[in-house]
Amino acid sequence: MNFTLEPQDPGGIEALKPIGSNIFQSDNTLKLSGFQVGSVVKIFAINGQLLFTQTINDEGLLSIDLSPLPHGIYVVSTECITCKFIKR
Repeated sequence: MNFTLEPQDPGGIEALKPIGSNIFQSDNTLKLSGFQVGSVVKIFAINGQLLFTQTINDEGLLSIDLSPLPHGIYVVSTECITCKFIKR
């Protein structure tokens, strides 16, 4: 499966991204690193339905298994960055 992460422009203002933080995909997993411990991560369907909520672990990491999600467009949101990704 292929995923494409695309930064989302929140109303014409650049999203603030913590220095050293990353969101990337590997196979069927979305991986977040370098985020503040305890930060909340949410995944939404393109229609706005909340599908997933979890917090960043004590190492500033989180891996999300995307295999249960059908093909489509999704939004991953943290307290400081929002990105769109496409599951193909």
